[in-house]
Amino acid sequence: SIDVDNDVLVRVDSATGVVVEVGPLGVDVPQGVKIKRCGEVLYMLNPIPEALASAPALYRLDEVTGAATQLAELVLDGGIVETAEVLACDPAGLLAVVDDQPMDGSRSSLISRLDPASGQLLPLGRIPRTTTPGDGGDLDSADFDEATSALFGFDADSGRSILFRIELDGTAVFLDEFASSAIGGLVADVSINADSLTGIAVDSDGAISNSLLTLRRRGGTFEFVDSVVIQSRGAAFGGIETSPVCTADLDGDGELSIFDFLAFQNLFDAGDPVADFDGDGDLTLFDFLAFQNAFDAGCP
Repeated sequence: SIDVDNDVLVRVDSATGVVVEVGPLGVDVPQGVKIKRCGEVLYMLNPIPEALASAPALYRLDEVTGAATQLAELVLDGGIVETAEVLACDPAGLLAVVDDQPMDGSRSSLISRLDPASGQLLPLGRIPRTTTPGDGGDLDSADFDEATSALFGFDADSGRSILFRIELDGTAVFLDEFASSAIGGLVADVSINADSLTGIAVDSDGAISNSLLTLRRRGGTFEFVDSVVIQSRGAAFGGIETSPVCTADLDGDGELSIFDFLAFQNLFDAGDPVADFDGDGDLTLFDFLAFQNAFDAGCP
């Protein structure tokens, strides 16, 4: 993640919320900054132009030093890019959701393919204002889900974060909404890894606090599981990218063993949604088979 008050790349322990500094970015970034790994590269999207004559810019992050190197400003043929609030990656490369209609309020709704070398945007679809709740088609954070080939994201609006699924052509379906008081703030960015959606929520009511959210896949959506307060000492955080997880390592010891089978059996017997390994919303024999496949595939 990124400490936006001090412009520093950090690592956050998802279990404890403990923050370890990687290093300074070397550039100023705002709260809405996004980060995303695509292939072997960790990218950063600075969503707000640093000058009136410039546009939102894409950077490459050094994961050892934290240094940010600008690659390109975002370019849209026949239009302008006022802000960019989503950076995602699908099998074809980078995706961005941008605001190209500054006279229509702050509303990032244009889904585009993004060329990291040139910053060129190729429009794929637009989120309709009339089909989504909240700000009306304004996507504040999202990530690409390989299991469904769709984006899952949030519109943070008026004390709530609204979850919806968005096809790359812009078709959007409302899924759920979460009160800021229940999850620790408004969702600022998300990262999907296997069957988990991890989010970073920021609460600016009084002293700034940040939380890591965990949602698990359940049927065609993601359900809130829990949150961990980030030990950020009052600094605001923005942008999140999770490391690869091993879904079959259910006891969390970093190894695959008979104890993971026992952990799965206990979760299944308890009716815990974590045991829904095939993601169909029910606990059946097929979840045992899906767990066996994940176990056989090993850890990344």
